[in-house]
Amino acid sequence: MYQPTGGIWVTLRKCQWFWDVDARRSNSGEAWNYTSRQWPTSQNTLISDSTQLPTWDSRVQDRYAEYVGRQNQE
Repeated sequence: MYQPTGGIWVTLRKCQWFWDVDARRSNSGEAWNYTSRQWPTSQNTLISDSTQLPTWDSRVQDRYAEYVGRQNQE
């Protein structure tokens, strides 16, 4: 992103990436253990020129609310 003097922020390039982690623990208070994980890498990240403004398809707050909801159903 770049902001010219007196102007608005504009996009110069974009980077599409993701990460995914799954962790479990046997009992409350025990350490979490990764069961799977995938970090951003050069193979799963796309970088290109762009004028498109940034967007997000989810928020961490929403994912946490989903997790808490599942925990309450168990």
